[in-house]
Formats: sequence, C-alpha cells, structure tokens
Amino acid sequence: MVQSALYKQQLHDVCDYDTDGSVCRKKEELKSLMAHVRQTNAEILSVMEEDAAIKKNYDLLRSVTGIGIVVATETIILTENFTSITNPRTYACYIGIAPAKKESGNSVRGGEHVSRKGFTQAKADLSMACLKAIQTDANIKSYWQRRRIDGKKGGVVLNAIKFKLVLRMFAVIKRQKPYVEIDGYKKN
Repeated sequence: MVQSALYKQQLHDVCDYDTDGSVCRKKEELKSLMAHVRQTNAEILSVMEEDAAIKKNYDLLRSVTGIGIVVATETIILTENFTSITNPRTYACYIGIAPAKKESGNSVRGGEHVSRKGFTQAKADLSMACLKAIQTDANIKSYWQRRRIDGKKGGVVLNAIKFKLVLRMFAVIKRQKPYVEIDGYKKN
C-alpha cells in the first residue's frame, strides 16, 4: 500500500517532467502493485471466511466508521480474535495509545505522555482510521473541532480519537451487534 501511494504521488507530482518511458514504467508498476493489493485482500477475506467466529468479528469491526480491512484484520490478529485481549484499555496500552505518567520515586515528576513503544504499525494504521473517521463521522468530526478550538494539540486529539475507535471496536465485539450511530436515536 505504501509503495502504491508513492507511485501515485510521483505520477501526480512529476509527470510533466518525466520522460514518456518513465511515466509508462511507473504506471505499469502501479498497476502491478494494485493487483497485488487486490490479491492480498482476497486472500485475507478467504481466510476470514474459513472461520465463522473470525468472520463475524471482522464484519462487526468493519461496521465501525473508519475501520477498514487493515485495522480490522490487525486487531483480530493482535487480540487473537478477542480471546487474549478482552479489555480495550489493555489493548490501548499494548499498541501504545494509552497515556502513562512519567515519574521516578519522589524526585522526577512529569505529565502523562504517550509511549513511543508499543505496536507502532497498529498505532499508525489506527491513525489512518482516525483521519477517515474525522471525515465521515459527524460525532468524531465535531469532537475534533471542539477540542482543537479548546486549544488541544492535534496529536493529543488524534490520540483521543484513536482510543474512541478502540472503545467502539471492543463494544461491538462485546455486544455482538454492528455499530449504530446513537445520535439518530436521541430525542430532541
């Protein structure tokens, strides 16, 4: 996926300055990469189809706004289909989105910071899911805007949204029902 994004960007940015042969090679490489991505996605989905419990949880995770094939698959793998990690806070600590205090005895006291450790690829993939959720989910978008107006830094707000998505993912698995936007059900 990363490589295909790079080729798309190169084709967009420097297409006017490249030779015809270079542009043609980049387009062919991009076509090949996209075919590999489609093939990999098909293989992932075929593996999901083999186990009914995994397929059900996968479909439930995909019902959450912003959660795509990568994050859903990654979460199922990291939690061993929600059998080894059943608590959203534990999962947040595992992938490194839960803030932790920096302190040592009684002399060193720091604020809460997100660890640079953790499963960084899952954290990065969840960041992409957050950006999609900000674009498509009205609640998350208003939360983003409200917190930014309050003066919070973008990274802090993005991390909070990551945790919101983790909570939503674990909630749909716990209830075994697809995600439903509750604003439609609130009484005015």
